[in-house]
Amino acid sequence: WRLPGQYLVLMRPDVSESEMLESVKRLRATGGGRGPPLEVLQIYTRALRGFLVRMRRDALRLVARLPQVLYVEEDSSVFAQAGPWSLRRLPRPRGRPGDGAAVEVYLMDGSVLSSHRELGGRVLVTDFHSVPVGEAGGHREASRCKGHGTHVAAVVMGSDTGVAPGARVNLVRVLDCRGKGTVSGALAGVEYIRAALRAHPPGAAVVLLPFTGAFSRSLNAACRDLVNTGAVVVAAAGNYRDDACLYSPASEPEVCTGGSARSHTHTHTHTHTHLLQAVLCVCVQVITVGAVNSADQLVSQGPGGTNVGRCVDVFAPGGDIVSASSDCDTCFASGSGTSQAAAHAAGMAAVLLSSSPSLTPVQVLQTLLRYSVSLPSVSGRRGLVTPSLVAALPPDGGAEELLCRSVWSERSRVRTVSQCRPGEEMMSCSSHAPDGAPAGHTTAVSPPSPGKTPRSGVRCSNRLP
Repeated sequence: WRLPGQYLVLMRPDVSESEMLESVKRLRATGGGRGPPLEVLQIYTRALRGFLVRMRRDALRLVARLPQVLYVEEDSSVFAQAGPWSLRRLPRPRGRPGDGAAVEVYLMDGSVLSSHRELGGRVLVTDFHSVPVGEAGGHREASRCKGHGTHVAAVVMGSDTGVAPGARVNLVRVLDCRGKGTVSGALAGVEYIRAALRAHPPGAAVVLLPFTGAFSRSLNAACRDLVNTGAVVVAAAGNYRDDACLYSPASEPEVCTGGSARSHTHTHTHTHTHLLQAVLCVCVQVITVGAVNSADQLVSQGPGGTNVGRCVDVFAPGGDIVSASSDCDTCFASGSGTSQAAAHAAGMAAVLLSSSPSLTPVQVLQTLLRYSVSLPSVSGRRGLVTPSLVAALPPDGGAEELLCRSVWSERSRVRTVSQCRPGEEMMSCSSHAPDGAPAGHTTAVSPPSPGKTPRSGVRCSNRLP
């Protein structure tokens, strides 16, 4: 909120207008001479007596010592109180259930100003600390070290700016004051979270990764293992206006795509010639989130912008997001990027889990997709196919029970029909030749048990768009 170098100088009540103007005249003369540079920008004579001046800190001490001056106040910004645009689109239930209460959010970021009024003492700064060697020291402006983490945390669970105001954040520091970290540090952070979840299993957990790096098999594998513990893992797609599949952890190769295609087909027919067909429930791993602005356009930041491509599961608000600033305990700032988008998705996951703690990661993503809003269009950057869905919550902030079942035909090697019930959505179908080469839609199938007759099938869900 602050406007550095710009100050309001208020005069004592017994100072006349002429005396104040004389003081202003002398200050202007000082600014044009050899004294500390200053510039009088505006004079107030009606509601109060004072003036607005731009000056350096050494001049500030000179002005504050003038006998006519009552006090000096730093100028600051004011904002229309309509609330962040991103929250106006989401139901934000207050009080249990549905506000993120009882959900533990693990934030892998830099420092956080935990005393900020938006965070209300609900941020636990863990004892974990893994930043690049030589980068852990202070910054010449200490508040800058906490800027990114504070902003992201308040998007998740800020009292007025957060999606899930009842959630609690556990900070796992893996980024330095410049927002820089290492894959090795991130791996250590994942290890720490894994151990914490095992030692003290929460009712529900969300892990937020608001960073990206070059493609890393090890980081992807660690995140996949974290999801296997039952935690919902949400990652930023990246801000390079590029293919998200080139970056980690956004590129985790088993990200869920099932259910994102809005097909109303309920019957799968296939003629088998020595083909084995099987269907699996799609397994969700990291939920990768791209960013859109208030006009439902992909966020663009100069030469950069949100990453796109098949590794993006869903989009979320990430343009001009107002949230907590680390400048002071009551300061706010606007930020943009896929970190903010991922924070929105993590908050939505916390809302769903607080209503239904037993939801699995795939059920959380299926719910976000079920109530998603279609983007008008997603330009095919570099010829990439990108989902055109913006995540959203059910009207009541809760989640319905997700039905997931297999429907099998009698046998293969013939023309067979596998069918979902009315009101269900076909999630996936696939077929593999005997040599294991894929011949169908999905990329992973299981062979039949020994002695069992090969059959065709589909996977059905009650998440009908």
